[in-house]
Amino acid sequence: MRIEELTPEQQAIYTAVTELEAEGRSGYVNEIARRAGMDDDRVREALRPMLGEPGLVHEVPSDLGPEYRTHQPG
Repeated sequence: MRIEELTPEQQAIYTAVTELEAEGRSGYVNEIARRAGMDDDRVREALRPMLGEPGLVHEVPSDLGPEYRTHQPG
């Protein structure tokens, strides 16, 4: 998936994830949802097609639940 293929809802999620990263904050679903103006369940659903290869967003496991980032940890 490319950025140009994102729905407006997915664009809001992608923007939220990149803003959280820029601030050094974790991209947990509840934070993404708050920033994108959506509920948690809708964010989870809209994130699915954005994951994977060559995903725009990557899910990173953590003790507090999955964290979402635009860059893979390296």
